[in-house]
Amino acid sequence: DILWISSAGNYIEYSLADGANHLIRGTLAAAESELSRFNLARIHRTRLANLDRVSRVRSKPSGDFDLTFDTGHTVQGSRRYRSAVASLERGEASA
Repeated sequence: DILWISSAGNYIEYSLADGANHLIRGTLAAAESELSRFNLARIHRTRLANLDRVSRVRSKPSGDFDLTFDTGHTVQGSRRYRSAVASLERGEASA
């Protein structure tokens, strides 16, 4: 299962739940369009996240945010892409 995908120059790096990382030649935009049906959303200029695996969203005063996955891994999101996780934040507030 993919947790997040990061841009790495002319490559994209897939970070998986089992801790493995795979580097594949390609663009983040291509991965985003190919995998959007799997609830992967852009959370940063250089990163996509699997929103189905997010267990916690922590907001920062700057407007940026941290996503914690069900595996315990944490990645940072940008305030520019905050709308991608808005539904997750509403879900936490009602829980």
